[in-house]
Amino acid sequence: MSRTRPDPAELRELCLLSRGDRVRVVCSGPGDDVPLVLALGPDGAADSAWTRALRGACPEAWCVAGVDLPLCGARHSDKLSRAAFDPADPLAARLRPDLERQTATDLECVRDALGSGRPLALAASGIGAELGLAWCALRDDLRAAAIVAPEPARARSALGPRGHAARVWSGDEAPPVEALVELLRRGLG
Repeated sequence: MSRTRPDPAELRELCLLSRGDRVRVVCSGPGDDVPLVLALGPDGAADSAWTRALRGACPEAWCVAGVDLPLCGARHSDKLSRAAFDPADPLAARLRPDLERQTATDLECVRDALGSGRPLALAASGIGAELGLAWCALRDDLRAAAIVAPEPARARSALGPRGHAARVWSGDEAPPVEALVELLRRGLG
């Protein structure tokens, strides 16, 4: 049975260090042997409305970890965040590779901190999908990926023809989080 709202007392907040940058992680769920779902929301914040809704729709037995992405959430910078995520700003093209590398490093750090031996899945939307795809393409142990991407073709290319459960929705579709969780269930068992 899914929950509509996790009890805030069940949430843990971690602050990890990745390449000299603090990474805020908000996670729910039990111990080390359960599936880990990394949740990268459309605004890139660890505890956004999207990550809370996803957490509420997932089985209680899963560990769902929302992650503050570079220049998002607690790492927000008024000047850089606006420029980095505005496709019309020339600075965005220069910053994108660095943001993707930082995100990949951050997600590896989160994975290590929360237990690297557990089943792994990714749920990502918007900015989370854009920045998380580079990491996703590097993972051989990813069992499921539910992606809502502004550029679905790029997302499908990054996921490649692997043996895991994966689906990419167009950012225009904006499926309910329950649809993402259903796909994750298929991959995580």
